Amino acid sequence: MKKPFLLLALASSLLGCKEEEIHDVEYYYQNFDECKKQVVKCQNHPRKLEDTPNCKNAKAAYHKRLIYGDGTGKMPTKWAE
Repeated sequence: MKKPFLLLALASSLLGCKEEEIHDVEYYYQNFDECKKQVVKCQNHPRKLEDTPNCKNAKAAYHKRLIYGDGTGKMPTKWAE
């Protein structure tokens, strides 16, 4: 009786698992819309997600984008006075 229940529980837990694809900092830097979505997701669930690779990478890319702009090497127009 216990074996079928354990097998059913194991199978249902495996079906519910979905591995999130891990993106590096460069991916989030180049795909800034995805970066912003991931940062918001991380901020909405800090205890659950703050230590995940995607949250760390998205936050690093976000800060890099704030410092260096869009990667063209040109100063943003609102700063160029």
